[in-house]
Amino acid sequence: MFLRELHLSRSAARLYRTKISGRETTQRRTQLEGPAVMTTIGASLTINGHVTSREDITIHGRVIGEIAMEEGALLVAPTANIDARVRVTRLTIHGTMAGDIAAAERVELTDTATVSGTLLSPAVIMREGARFNGAIAIEPSSRQRRALDGAPKTR
Repeated sequence: MFLRELHLSRSAARLYRTKISGRETTQRRTQLEGPAVMTTIGASLTINGHVTSREDITIHGRVIGEIAMEEGALLVAPTANIDARVRVTRLTIHGTMAGDIAAAERVELTDTATVSGTLLSPAVIMREGARFNGAIAIEPSSRQRRALDGAPKTR
């Protein structure tokens, strides 16, 4: 079961005008993009397979397989157990994780994290107490890579 939490401020609900068959109508619209939407995978849930998302996800349960996120952040809660190939934008790990992990912006291992596998990211933050067994590859982000490509070469 997926539990969807919506955190909406007053400014998130907006009025917009549309013309339908020549008549102008005013409707109330709620923005459901960016950090306003988060999916929570509960502690009793086990997912075997492929998880894809374009919004923030918090995992309290178990995921075996693959997690792919084009946008949003992945938060692995202390009760979570992940055994997957992971491709995300931002990742914060409080729980247990195994597999190949690639993050476009950053990976953070908190003091309760236990991680084994390969980390590939432009930034890796490892807090005191975090346990890690594997390899870390620091690769510039695409934005950093473009800046480096445009910089004058020195000899």
